[in-house]
Amino acid sequence: MITPLSRRSALEMRRIAQASRGLFPLFGEIACRSWEGVPSVEIDRQARRYLTRHGLVSALAGYRGYPAHCSVSFNATAVHGIPSARTIRRGDIFTVDVAARGGGWVSDAAWTYLMPGCSSRVERFYRASWRAFRELLQRIEPGISLEELAIISQEIADREGLAVLGECLGHGIGRELHEPPVIPFVRQGAESGAASVRLVEGLVFNIEPVYSSGGAAVTVDDDGWGIATLDRSETVHFELTLAIHQNRVEVFQFGRCPARDLPAAPPFGVLSG
Repeated sequence: MITPLSRRSALEMRRIAQASRGLFPLFGEIACRSWEGVPSVEIDRQARRYLTRHGLVSALAGYRGYPAHCSVSFNATAVHGIPSARTIRRGDIFTVDVAARGGGWVSDAAWTYLMPGCSSRVERFYRASWRAFRELLQRIEPGISLEELAIISQEIADREGLAVLGECLGHGIGRELHEPPVIPFVRQGAESGAASVRLVEGLVFNIEPVYSSGGAAVTVDDDGWGIATLDRSETVHFELTLAIHQNRVEVFQFGRCPARDLPAAPPFGVLSG
């Protein structure tokens, strides 16, 4: 049985877009700090302060028992890393994922950062991941099916020399953090039902493929939360919110712009010190 999808009115879209834009500057603030030698729990503290300052509440804290206000995932850990006393080191690649409630709506985004000292290979992987993500957003159009989207996602990643982690999924968003549909980024096959679900006018959802520089097989970290690549290859995770209109698709965190207007290179995330 296919769960009904929530199709938002123009007013509801404006409110979700406002929530998305209200959260996103946090990621730019993180990019402006020097993090070497700082415990990752300080990112959680910065996120909490930001949310409080803007009248927002973490949608992650306590969600299914999650113990922090945001997620900080290092290197091979793709998602759900728990901020801790582990210090951020030269050469690290890390992802911050934050979700927040405010005004009755939920916003959610993620961004990957490169610390100074990353190899040229890792930086090439990072930029290839952004290109793949940006192109995937550009290829989404009104009426596309989830299976078509997944096939496009995998084809783009293959061309860029990336693996896509099949366990990491996109989702609808609005009143709740995770709403239908569940959005795959690797081929599902005819038996999955993904071909019968289409992204139609009024849908608001988050696109968040996770790319690996090596294999796509994953394992669970010792803390029971983090999902990491089995071969310990690096991961990159960008997450943005999109809305489908009759004849266009908008990206909320970038001023409701069409995906074609996203910058060709990641606008921040390669840290200088």
